[in-house]
This record gives sequence, structure tokens and C-alpha cells, in this order.
Amino acid sequence: GNSQSSKKPLLSLACIFALACYSQADWVINTSDTANTTNSIDATISNNITLNNKNSAVYTTTSGSGQMGSLTINDGVTISSNKNDGKGIIINGGTQVNNITNNGTINAHGQGIEVNRNARVETITIGATGILSSTNRRAIIVNTGGQVNHIDVQGSITGGRGVFNSGTIGVNGTGTSSPNGIKVTGSIMSSDNSAAAIENHGTINGGIDIESGTLTGGRNATQWRSYYISVYNHKMLNGSIKVGENATLMGGIANANPYGQNGVAVLNGNIEVAGKIYTDRASQYDIFNIFATINGDIIIKDTATLSNGIWNQGVINGKIEVDGTINTQGGHSGVYNLNNSTVSQGIVIKENAKIKTKVTNRGTISANGIEVKGQVGGAVDNQGGTITGDVKIESTGKVGGGIHNSGTINGKIENQGKDAVNINNNQRGNVTGGITNHGTATINNRGTTTNITNQTGANATITNTGTVSQQITNHGTAKINNQGKIQSGIINDGGTLTVINDFRRDENAADGYHTIGEIGKTASGVHIENKSGGKLHINAWYFNKEDYATAEERKANALLVDGDFANISIGDSFINTKGLDVDKLYNSYSLIADKDGNAVGDKVNNGQGIDVNKLHSVSGIYSFENFGGAGQYRANINRDELSGRTLAQSIIYSQRVRNVNLSRILREATTQVFVSGKESEVNANGKSLSQ
Repeated sequence: GNSQSSKKPLLSLACIFALACYSQADWVINTSDTANTTNSIDATISNNITLNNKNSAVYTTTSGSGQMGSLTINDGVTISSNKNDGKGIIINGGTQVNNITNNGTINAHGQGIEVNRNARVETITIGATGILSSTNRRAIIVNTGGQVNHIDVQGSITGGRGVFNSGTIGVNGTGTSSPNGIKVTGSIMSSDNSAAAIENHGTINGGIDIESGTLTGGRNATQWRSYYISVYNHKMLNGSIKVGENATLMGGIANANPYGQNGVAVLNGNIEVAGKIYTDRASQYDIFNIFATINGDIIIKDTATLSNGIWNQGVINGKIEVDGTINTQGGHSGVYNLNNSTVSQGIVIKENAKIKTKVTNRGTISANGIEVKGQVGGAVDNQGGTITGDVKIESTGKVGGGIHNSGTINGKIENQGKDAVNINNNQRGNVTGGITNHGTATINNRGTTTNITNQTGANATITNTGTVSQQITNHGTAKINNQGKIQSGIINDGGTLTVINDFRRDENAADGYHTIGEIGKTASGVHIENKSGGKLHINAWYFNKEDYATAEERKANALLVDGDFANISIGDSFINTKGLDVDKLYNSYSLIADKDGNAVGDKVNNGQGIDVNKLHSVSGIYSFENFGGAGQYRANINRDELSGRTLAQSIIYSQRVRNVNLSRILREATTQVFVSGKESEVNANGKSLSQ
């Protein structure tokens, strides 16, 4: 015959062969302890079933390809499998099932619905009226080698050990096709404290979407037996974990491998929370990433509330973004990145965020740093960690506990907030991009930073006991108390600035004192520049001798300034009088010089020059007075020191007896009354005469 007629018998044989295959796969329904029915393709259960000695209510059997249709349990039907390990529904190996839909109630002592190795189910649905309960085992379990394309919980899983997968869920894709993975609009409760509501030890493609409803996990879930967990990924999850606005998790989310093997627990997606997560343990966090990887973000949306915080002890190849509320308990951090852990795209605290306590980094934040646009009640604390980007408080941000750094920030610390903030770069801290203030800040640098800048309109109190490797620049209002090193000087550019450069007694120093604060020179060759109409007040400065005679000596020892001299005021200046000659005149104007060593002391203090009344002998023995021409002064014995009450103390303290002109003392002493103070009498330094 022709080609068309020759194909007809082949098609008929194929149909016959397919029908033969289907006929070899059966639903077996135990309608009672003594009776059962068999359905080859679809099966519907419309009547109650009570079993006391059967292993399961429904199971599949096959000797061929095992392809079969759907199983439906109608609304109002109750199936009770009362044997000690009696199961609800078993999908045995070799069978392929389209859909399992439960609109009734399944009460099992063993597994509620079990998918075994080499078995496959398209969809398991717990309908809106459906109830699934297991007394002792898993409510739904997909065993190793088993496959389910989608699990949809619209009704209630009220008992047992929740949904457990060690096989594959979402076999048709990796998250882009629908409806892969697990979706919940009802409720899942694990009545076993050792099990989460949803637990993955295999592969889930398409993610877990808790769109609405409630998940209640075990209070000692995971192998640590110490965490209250509702969703636990132990292996491979391709897709996101989503908690919808109308969803509540009683117990946290864990992406974790308790055996410490990195790369075993992997989430290729986000953790997105728009609803509520509640854990009532002060020591626990709500979201864990432990010895695990998240190839995505952790996002806490503006409608979300977490009772505790976020704990990363692994790798997050994305960002942590908080726009909701984290009400941490026990005082621990709202966001915590641990030692040897990584958040690759930074931490963002958005405008609506309210974090009760602090944000802590002890690991690595490898890009974008930490950005605060919302409220952080505690500190932003880099505890020995590394941050590649900036730590920044935006104009809408507030950090109640300040910014603390004892690690490395390979960016800058920047404050644009409207509320006052403390910025502490601690002893081991290093900020390579400097510290910039646009608002009100108290800045304490005990570590190393490149520069400190106080911008126009800003107000800062700056205490430096560490190292500023470049300069401190002020455009606003600032006070600098320097007890460390400012290697490239200070620039006051149009601002109002007060500088105190501390010094102390040092027995090992050549002149008996040394400056605690060391200020290097700016690019203009001076210690301090005052320009653009700025006002500079130098509240305290130490000079190692009474004056400087030459330009070279002034360049080496004087206070070098540049810019608007008239708007530079000099307060208390402390003079080392080790080599003082009371019969010699000194030039106070030489104490201040420009970059070339020219004396400019006559130009400061609004052109009034150095005020000799603000010159002090560090020994306390001498006072100074104007004598001779402009800027000239001489030393007198401080008559207050000759009362007997403080003379001994002053001479002993200064260790300058050999430098005192005894004839001058005797001349001055003829008009003094010496009084021997009582031993109990104490002077302003807390030293009695006897001492």
C-alpha cells in the first residue's frame, strides 16, 4: 500500500502499547482493614477511611512504566491511619503521578505523604479545606531519588515534622518557570521540636514562597539542637526564600551546614522578608547563614518585623538590606557579620529601617561598605573586620551609638546625619579614605586615618591621639585637641577653628619636655594655614625656648602659620626656660613665623601681636613682662612662688635649681614674707609642702 496506509498500523500499535503500560500502574486504596480498590489512572476518595492494621491508606504499585493520573481526596473526607507507623499516601518507586490533591483530612501516625526513590509527582496540593497531620513522622517527605515538581500548601499541616526533602522539588527548572518549588498560603506546623516546618536536605528548584499564613518550626531544630527554626536549607536551593507581607514565621530561617563544610548549603537566590519572623530567645537570631553560601541578597522590606536579627557566618554574594524593623533582644546586634565571613555587596540600612541595637562587622564587606539611611539605635561597629567601601550616615540616618572602627575601612567614614554622632577610630583602626563630617560630630582618632575634614556648616570636636597621615581640614566650626601626629598639618579654610597641641614633661627629652601632639607641615610649608576669611585660635602651644634668633631656627622651632594672620589669635603659650637668663631681653614675635622663617608674631591677634600675659614658664618659677621695644619681654621670678608654700614644690618639680639666679632671688625676697605652710596644707597640684 501507500505510505499513509502503512503508518496507520504503527500508530495503533503505539496506542495499544501505551494503554498497556498505563494499565500496569495502579492506585491501591485500602478502604478498610479488609478491603481495597484499584484504580489505573485517576482515583477519587469520597468516603471516610479508618485503618487500624494497614501500613498505608493509599499506595502505588507498578510493573511497567508506572505512568498514572491524579489522586483526589474530597472535601469532608477523613482518612485515619492508626497503626503505629501507618502512613497516609505512599508513592512507590517506578511510578509517575500527575497530581495529589487533599481537600479533606489525613491523620497518619507515620508519614503523611511519602514520595520514594525513583518516584515522581507533578504536584502535591493541600487544598484550602485540606488538613494533613502526622503523629510521629514527616507530614510530607520526598526521599532521596524522589521527585516532586511543586508543593502547594493552601490548607493546614497541623502536626508531625513538617515538609522534608532529600530528593528534588521543582524538577522542571531553576526558578524561572512556575510553579516550581514550594508555595504556602496556609499553615505548616512542626509538632516535633527537632524539626523545622520546611526542611531541605536535597535540591529545591524555584524557591520557597510563604506568601501568607503561618509557619511554626521546632524549638530545637537543626543538628545544633539549639535554634528555633521554621525554614531550614541544608543543601541546594535554587530560587529565593520569600516571606510575604501577610505571612508569619514562628522560628527563623537558616541556610546552614552544621558540620562546618563550606559550600554544602547553597541558596542561589534571595531571602526576602515582608512579613514577620518571631523567635522568643534572646540569644538567637532570626536569619542565619552558617558555613553556607547565599548567592543573592538578604532583604528585609519596609513592612517586615524581626524579633531578633541577621547572623552571617558564611558567604553572602550580595547585600544585606534592611528597610523594616529589627527588635533585637538580649542586646546583641541587629546585623552581625562574623569573623572569616563575607558580605560582598555591602549593608544598607534604608530610610524606614529601625534597628534597636547595632550593626557589627568582624569579617569582610568587600564592596559598597555600610550605608545608614534609617535608624540604628546602637553603634555601627567594625570590630577588627575589613570594609572595602565607605561607612556612611546619610542625611536621613541616625546612629545612636556612633561609629566605631578597630579594623580596616578601605574607604571613608562620612557623617551627613542631622543628629550628633560619635566617631571613634580606635587604636587598631585604619581608615584609608579619611573621616568627613557634614553634621555634628565628636571625632576620636586613636588609630590611623589619612585625613579628617569638617565641612562647611558642620560642627566637630576632634581629639587625635593616633596618626593622621595627611592633614586635618576645617571649613565649619571645630576644635582640635591633638595628642598624636598630624603629619601634613592643619588647614582652616573659611571656618572657625580652635587648636590645642598638648605637651608633657619628659625626663628623657633634651629640654625636659616634649610635645605630645606632633603637627607636621602642609603643602604650603607651615603647621597651620588660615585662609578664606577663617578664624583660627591657637589655645595652647609649647615653645622649647624663649625666642628664635634666625630664620633657620624659626623654621625648625617656631609655630609656622600662613594666610590671614590678623584672624589668628594665640592663647596660652608655654615657654621652656631651661636656658633662661633673667637679665636678657627676648623677642616674643619670633615665636610665630611664616614658611620662610620670617617672624610674624606682630601680625597675629588682629595685629596686636603676642600678648606677654599669655606667656607662661613651664617651671612655674618665672613670670614674664613687656620690657623695651615692641615684642620684647623679660622674665621675673614669680613672687607667688616665694611664699614658702609652693617654692619647694616648684623647684623640685622643675629640677632647675642650677639655673636660678640666686642674687636675683635674694633681691626680690627682701620684700616677701615667707610663711611655713602646714604639712596638711595642700596646693592646687595636690602636693603638700612636706612632699
